[in-house]
Amino acid sequence: RDLHSFPTRRSSDLGEGGCAFCAGDGGRARHLSSGQDVQAQVKAGVEYVRRRYNAEPPYAAYFQSFTNTNAGADTLRRLYGEALSLSDFKAVIIATRPDCIPDDTLDLLSELSESYELWVELGVQTAHDRTLQLGNRGHDFACVETAALRLAERGLKTAAHMILGLPGETPDDFIQTAKRIAALPFSGVKVHNL
Repeated sequence: RDLHSFPTRRSSDLGEGGCAFCAGDGGRARHLSSGQDVQAQVKAGVEYVRRRYNAEPPYAAYFQSFTNTNAGADTLRRLYGEALSLSDFKAVIIATRPDCIPDDTLDLLSELSESYELWVELGVQTAHDRTLQLGNRGHDFACVETAALRLAERGLKTAAHMILGLPGETPDDFIQTAKRIAALPFSGVKVHNL
């Protein structure tokens, strides 16, 4: 997809604002540098967890920055496969948006779940459409509901990524979001305070 298609991104290349939820580098991990190929990223990640946590294999591969399903299934299969072939990975976490999971990508995620403990981290942020619109998110909460149900139909573990303290939201809004998330088939919740 080109830069003008979803998901929206903040980019000086576009000359326009994008989704306010991600930094320009997509929240890239501190041990990675801009422009690294897949092999360099995996090598840096393994070295980082060895040094910082004294961790040894097996590892979890975390595809976090940006939208990690925003390409065709063949491209994703190649990229995921390359990364997963570079070390001993037993778990895979793929962060994405609810509006970037077409059927062929669901098929691929289902295939991966046969070989790895697979989690999809779905960027929900809030259940309030007014806040999603304010943040230029490019989708509504109905899209989240649909994505969560489609992932659950495939038996895929899914975590909702939430942000508390978004502009204009009150503690009551947080509670309403929690109730709407609890009504969906999520297996986990990741919460950030703003």
